[in-house]
Amino acid sequence: MEFSIPALRIAFVLRAERLGRRRIADHTGLSEMSVRLELEQLRALGFIRMNRSGCQLTARGKRAFSGILDRVTHVQRLTLDGLRIDDVSVAAQLRAHLQLPEAWRLRDEAIREGASGLILLIRTKEEWAFTHNMEPVCIHAPRDAVRLDEAFSSVDTGQLCLIVSGATESVCAAGLWRVICVLSQKQE
Repeated sequence: MEFSIPALRIAFVLRAERLGRRRIADHTGLSEMSVRLELEQLRALGFIRMNRSGCQLTARGKRAFSGILDRVTHVQRLTLDGLRIDDVSVAAQLRAHLQLPEAWRLRDEAIREGASGLILLIRTKEEWAFTHNMEPVCIHAPRDAVRLDEAFSSVDTGQLCLIVSGATESVCAAGLWRVICVLSQKQE
């Protein structure tokens, strides 16, 4: 089943806790109206339960989104120097064992959502490296290598880091989740 980018963003924040619409909007960067519309669609599909105490994924919703969300361990905004492509960067840490297409194909997916670019990294035994040439990030951007280690402190060899940059956090998040969808489809 293919999900909208907003639906994936909402499911990601709901996988860990029950939240109200306003908090979902705050966590996802989506407008409250977009959140409300997506929640109605997800409820109609039986993927979420809504009541006065908030919204939560149902067992059916957890199963439906598990193919994608189980691969994503962490998402956050990053402040970068040497790896900086645009004003804002949002990154996701993904579990290992993904078959990777060429990085430029993934970059194009992020750009289709309005992002400026994408950097794809893989964790080696000691450090983060670029997937296309396995060069360590610390050679080109030592401060960013430290920031990545701080942001993703619990990481295993082979895990990926997607960094999407753009003019706004919303554009970055849309590009990031589009790339996550593409990677997840390649695994099915």
